[in-house]
Amino acid sequence: DWEVFVQVAAVLGRDLGAAGLDALRAQMATLGLRGAPHALPGAAAAAAGAAHASSATPAAAAPEGALVAVVRSLLLDAGTMLAGADDLMATARDATITIARRDADARGITHGELVTVRGAGAAGGDVTIALPAVVADDVLPGVVILPRSSTDPFVTTLAGDDGRVHVMLERATAHTMAHTMAEVPA
Repeated sequence: DWEVFVQVAAVLGRDLGAAGLDALRAQMATLGLRGAPHALPGAAAAAAGAAHASSATPAAAAPEGALVAVVRSLLLDAGTMLAGADDLMATARDATITIARRDADARGITHGELVTVRGAGAAGGDVTIALPAVVADDVLPGVVILPRSSTDPFVTTLAGDDGRVHVMLERATAHTMAHTMAEVPA
């Protein structure tokens, strides 16, 4: 990362005084070590809010049968950093949903099968995305892994008003696929 800052500074006509990683580490060493770690962002607010916890509204529980979605970015996705990089994007892997074997078995979902992923969406608007399933043994039961910016619409649109992404899964059928594709803008 320091190389990026050095280059930006050079474009702006400034010298950060770090000609290499060793020089940067030497500058950092002169700053000394902290006696205690920095407080986490919002820690003071959280401590103050704990006093008022009895008046706080609890987060909505996940709907019955819903799974918690972990949303992660893929190296090559439809995010703005790769806008115009068509040749590079041509090498991107297809977006998938990764699901624990136990959850897949309970829903009759097999590896490679197309799955309909449904979430509450903001303001209660139901959002549906279809993705092929990757059934894995290294995913916690009750959790699915979804790509952040590799679908249309992005999977972040599945999040409810509280920002949580709880999803319902079902095997895609001709009927659900026609319904899903009708919701996806061209």
